[in-house]
Amino acid sequence: MHLPTVETPIDPLERKVRELVGLEMGLDVDEVLLGAALAEDLGCDDLDVAEIAIALEEAFKLEEIDADVAEGFVRVKDVVEYVRRHAQ
Repeated sequence: MHLPTVETPIDPLERKVRELVGLEMGLDVDEVLLGAALAEDLGCDDLDVAEIAIALEEAFKLEEIDADVAEGFVRVKDVVEYVRRHAQ
């Protein structure tokens, strides 16, 4: 017996952040999971995180993201939560 699956609605903000991270890292959005670690799972280095921060600032009209704040982006979900708190 096959039960129908119920898909969770996709949060547009989360999807956009995952797309931006994927674009910077040359990955498909489906490879950028919410729980993925930027460094260990996606291969981000400090420069990649800085470029992701710039892309976020432009896409979401954010104030400049301080380097110390960007260093706190450990997982994709951290980035999503930051944008959710600071997007206008």
